[in-house]
Amino acid sequence: MAGPWKFGEESEGVIRSYINARYKLMPSLIAAGQHATRTGFPLAARCDTVWPEHAATGAANATQYIFLQDTLVAPIWTDGTNTRSVWIPPGEWEDAWDGSTVSGPKIISVTQPPSRQPMW
Repeated sequence: MAGPWKFGEESEGVIRSYINARYKLMPSLIAAGQHATRTGFPLAARCDTVWPEHAATGAANATQYIFLQDTLVAPIWTDGTNTRSVWIPPGEWEDAWDGSTVSGPKIISVTQPPSRQPMW
């Protein structure tokens, strides 16, 4: 079985921080599970399921999603780059890492260090 320790101390620290975040989110995860049971709405959904009227302008991007109904997550999957294009949904969105805000709908370019995923 592979574990985070096989990838070095830096990777182990990043993985540890995300596991700790998951435990801090546990009350929200439980509430979202209850909501999903009642309504059928998933814990993570593509943006075009929430904003179908924007599917043609970027909401249908299958590599970003809404988590727990209010957090936009746009993972960076490629090696060697820390930048990606992100469709920002309608409204004001606060960056989870630095608190800056961005208004949507629009497409922006985002850069994050390897230890962080773009989230609003």
